[in-house]
Formats: sequence, C-alpha cells, structure tokens
Amino acid sequence: WEGVQCNSTTQHVIELDLVGLVESNQSPWVFNVTMLQPFRRLMSLDLSLNNIGGLVEKDGSARLSTLKNLQSFTLDYNYFESAHISLGALISLKKLSLRGCRLNESTFTIQENWIKLKALDLSGNEFRSLNFQELKNPWDVKELHLSENRFDNSILQELAHMTQLQVLDLSWNDSINNSNIQDFLNLTELQILDLTGNNFYGSIQGFCKLKNILELRLLGNQFTGQIPLCLSNCSSLQLLDLAGNHFEGQFSLSFFANFTNLRYLDLSWNQLVVQTEDSLWHPSFQLQHLGLGGCNLNKPDGSVPEFLRLQHNLSEIDLSDNHLVGSFPTWLITNNPHLGVLKLQNNSFTGYLQLPSYTWQSLVILDISANKFRGKLPNNIGYVFPQLIILTVAKNHFEGSVPNSIAHMSQLLTLDLSNNNFSGELPTQLLSNCTNLGILKLNDNHLQGEIVPEHMNLTSLNWLDVSNNSYGGTIKDALLRSSSLEYLDMSKNKVTGKLPNFIGNFQLLGDISLSSNDLQGHIPIEICELRLSHLDLSDNNFTGPIPPCSNFFSLQYLHLHRNNLIGPITNVLSRCS
Repeated sequence: WEGVQCNSTTQHVIELDLVGLVESNQSPWVFNVTMLQPFRRLMSLDLSLNNIGGLVEKDGSARLSTLKNLQSFTLDYNYFESAHISLGALISLKKLSLRGCRLNESTFTIQENWIKLKALDLSGNEFRSLNFQELKNPWDVKELHLSENRFDNSILQELAHMTQLQVLDLSWNDSINNSNIQDFLNLTELQILDLTGNNFYGSIQGFCKLKNILELRLLGNQFTGQIPLCLSNCSSLQLLDLAGNHFEGQFSLSFFANFTNLRYLDLSWNQLVVQTEDSLWHPSFQLQHLGLGGCNLNKPDGSVPEFLRLQHNLSEIDLSDNHLVGSFPTWLITNNPHLGVLKLQNNSFTGYLQLPSYTWQSLVILDISANKFRGKLPNNIGYVFPQLIILTVAKNHFEGSVPNSIAHMSQLLTLDLSNNNFSGELPTQLLSNCTNLGILKLNDNHLQGEIVPEHMNLTSLNWLDVSNNSYGGTIKDALLRSSSLEYLDMSKNKVTGKLPNFIGNFQLLGDISLSSNDLQGHIPIEICELRLSHLDLSDNNFTGPIPPCSNFFSLQYLHLHRNNLIGPITNVLSRCS
C-alpha cells in the first residue's frame, strides 16, 4: 500500500505516510489519534499538510499515549495556532518536526520526557523564546532547525548547553543582532551552521574554532572586517556562503586551493577586491556553485577567472557586476554539462553572442544584460537553450529581428529584450505559444506591428512593457487573455483608437502607462474598477470629463496633461490618500 511500510519479519505496520489527505481549503480539525491504536508498533508517522488543529485521544484528552512508541513524528504545515499541543507522552521520540504550524511559546513547550530526542524542527513558526533546559539531556540533541521565527539574542544562551549539536539552522530570525559569537564556540561538534538573514555583526574569526564544520552559511548579515586567514583551519568545508555582508579588503581565491571538498562558494555583494590571477595555483576542488557577483574581480584587467577552465561540475555561476571584459565565455557552458544558471550581467563583455553548437538542456537562467554585445541575437538560441525560464539580454547593442526560435522556449517565465536596437515584428509563435510567460519587457527598441495582435495568447502574463517602440493599431480584446496583468506600459508608441471599456476587467492591474500615443475618446468609467497606484494617460487626444472614481485609495501618480479633457478634477482626487 502506498504510504504504508511494514516490518519484513513481523509484518507489523511501522511507518505511515498520511501527508495531504484533506483538501487544502478545509477548516482546521481535531485528529483523534486513537484510530491508530491497532498499529502498536508504529515508529514513524507523517501527518503533514492536513489542516490539523489539535490532537486528542478518544476520551478527549491530549495525553496521546497511543503514540508512545513513535520515534519519528512529522506534523509540518498544520494549524495549531489556537490549541496547545502536548506531546509529553511521546517518550520514544527521536525526531520531531513541526515546521510551519503557527506555534509559539504559549502553544508549545519542550518536554522533559523526550530523553531520546536527536532532531527537532520548529522552522517557520512564531517563537520568540524556548527553554531547552526542560530537556533532561539537552546535550544529546544533534540536529536543530529554528529558521523563520522571531527569536532574539536570548536563544543563543539556550543553545550554548547543547554541546553535541551537529546541525543548527537559525536563519531568518532578524531580531538576532549579536556581535558576540562566543556562544557558538562551545558547539565544537557543529558540522552545519546556517545564520542566513539575521543581523549578526563584527568579525567572524571565532568561527575558525569550529574544526568539524562542513557547511557555513552567513549570507545576509552585517559581518565586517577581512576574511580571516584562520579559516584555513576549516579545510573540510564543503559550503561557504559569505554573500551580502560587509567584508572588505584584498582577497585571493588561491586561499581555497587545498579545500578538496569545497562544492559551494559565494563571496558576492561585499566590499571585497577578489583576485584569481595573482599567483599560479590549481584548485583541488570541483565547485557546483560559484558566486562572485560584485567582487571587483581581477582589477584592473577584468579577466574571467582562468581556474574556471578546470571546473566541470558547476550548476550555477554568478560573475555579475565586475566590469569583466572580453568575448562571451561560451566555454563556461560547454565545460559544465550541468550548468543551470549563468549570470554575467553588468560587465563589459563585447562582440557577438557565440552559442554552443549543440542543444543545452540544463541551462534555465541566462542573464547577459548591461554589457556591450552587438549584432543579431543568434537565430538558433531557442533551440540551443530550449529549457530557459529566464532570458535577459537588456541594455546591449543587439539589432535586427527577434529570432523565431525563442518561441521554442516553452517554459519561459521572463523575457527581457529591452534597451537594444531590435526591429521588425515579434514572432507570431512567441506571442501564442509561450503561455507560461509572466514578464515580457520589450521597451526601448524599434519594434513595430500591432500593439495587441489577435493571436496574442499570453495567459500567464502579469508584466508587459512595450514602451518606446513603433507599435501601432488598437488595444484589442486579445489582451483579455492576460487577465493577471499587474503592470502595463504601452507609452511612446503610435497606438490609436479608444481605451477599451474592458480595461476594468484587469482586477490586479495597479500600474498603467499609455502616454505619448494617439488614443482618443472618453476615458472609460470602467477604469474606476481598478485599484491603481500609477495612471499616466498624458500626451494623447482624450476628450470629455474625467471619470469620478471614488476608490482610488492607492493612487500615487496621476498624469493626464496634454489631452482635451474638460470638467472638474476634484472628484477623482477626493478619496486619494
């Protein structure tokens, strides 16, 4: 049976997977655990995603003695918001997971009977504090996940006694703002430490004492100073993420030459000046992720790191914002058969875009925006990269027509061709086949044709910017197929006709820019159905009165100048806050 596992010798049921058995819109309900009484040898139970709001025995008590033999209990993403959950009777528990259950210290407490507990996951709740001293053997806990709560500095003192911890996740608790990392230094058995998205500050030199550390995530804090040389003591590191802090100074990547196990390295978005060519060195590692965005890389030459020619397992490369020069490094793709993300934006690459000569199924994100590429976008780009979900080539010098093959990227979510010199009409199949497309940016080119062609079928579109082109024609009802539009900019084109009444059907639309066209007639009263923050209809030929909209509570920008409108404007502004 699916979701049921039995002991191969005794045939007793020992594992039950009952994930997601109820509809997601069902109101929270109380689960009677007595129904599990026949499964006396049950050791593992997963009740995640069932909208459970409480656990009781058949007599209404919350003792849960029926489950006293459970060793692993998973209740992720249920709703214990208003009910106290008591699990003290589960004396055999080794692993407990209550991720995303809306718990806090008044609805859940640590139980002293959990003498065998090894792993606890309370991520995604609303805890501000927890008393781990209730545990008889707090030092026996090996794995603790407390991410996405509201913990403050006091949690650090609670953890200091859990000296056998091997895995600690405290990420995304932004009320933690401590410069004293001494509390972690007692946790000498730590192998995985995640402090992402907090407000720790000061030096990280103390972390060098964690000799067993394999993964160290410090992304998005306020750490300062230089990357300490003593990190060489942690040569077993497999993952090091220091991105988004305030580290500074010169740093040579040859520092990691002998980190044989290193698979993930991210130094992006600090104030570092990173060199890779300052000495002859050969990496002993094979990276899967490399983040060097905004690292002032290889100044003043701006060369792409040569050591990357020896890397063959990369799935993600970020070399953005580094003023790198040269031609498009096609070899980064061909060297790495599993490459999924390549970010080269905001550099100074030049020349034509040279693609691999064969289909590359793994690449899903390609961003080469804000460089100096020129010429035509290769005609076969859609066949070479058919699995792309994000393609961004904005702010270059590409010219000519948009390749028909882009329509072959059927998974495309974002297409940004803005700020180039593309001309001609957009391929018919792109507008009819790419039904997953959510963001389409074509602004600041020389494109032409119908502003809304009849064949347009972008059913997932929420952002459309075709401004500053040479589009003409009228706004046809084919636009209604994009019912989820939130942003619409058709300004600085040659659009004619009326603003259609169906504009009021776009209930999510918050930003409309139609300025500098040749629209005429009355502004439709249906526009009052929208909750707009930005409305620009300037430089057209609209006539008649301004609609007396009374629900423009969120309106921040209103531009109606250079039209032929008449009547008072006070009605439209009377409810604007």
